[in-house]
Amino acid sequence: DNWIIKEQYHSFLPTEQAKEFFSSRGISKEKMLVSGLPINPNFHKTTESREKIKGNYNITQDTFTIMILMGGNGSYSIYKYCKIIDELGLPVQIIACCGKSKSLNSKVEKLAKMVKTSIYVFGFTKELPELMKISDILITKPGPGSITESISQNLPMLIDASSYIMWQERGNAEYIENNNICMAFRSKKELHEKLTALVINQEKYKLIKDSMINFPK
Repeated sequence: DNWIIKEQYHSFLPTEQAKEFFSSRGISKEKMLVSGLPINPNFHKTTESREKIKGNYNITQDTFTIMILMGGNGSYSIYKYCKIIDELGLPVQIIACCGKSKSLNSKVEKLAKMVKTSIYVFGFTKELPELMKISDILITKPGPGSITESISQNLPMLIDASSYIMWQERGNAEYIENNNICMAFRSKKELHEKLTALVINQEKYKLIKDSMINFPK
């Protein structure tokens, strides 16, 4: 409610549910437009094929690819989830986007040399559209930016809801879970179970992938 100013001239809103909420708080529907959230135009450009992009980055072609992204500044949880995924022994590879944190980048690079799972480490990069295109699932926090970017690329998500979530983001995981374009995990055990199910059960993965493809952009 603190973000709603009744004297506002116009509001651009991400969802129909947001429009209904604003309307219930006295904002005229004529002053609202459901536009989605703004993202970099590069996410809407036609890019090269998955095979060509993987070749450009020397990433193995026919392996289920998990992308981990926790914002532009990175997060220690990226290192933690790389270790957890390696311990699961699944037939996967990881794209770890460590953001601007050089110490995290170095830590994950050292880990990559010690584990069996292939981990491709990226620092802060403008190539997120390409990296999302070649990924099969995104592990990320429930921030609106990463979620919207992932939706634009038809990339199913596993949302990290295992720790404190800022109040303005608490509805995001529930919203996309209800639309069957993601699964959220709230513990290490849930991450084990849900990631394993998506990697092993092709039918379950296809259901979420199809929901993502058909989700309004």
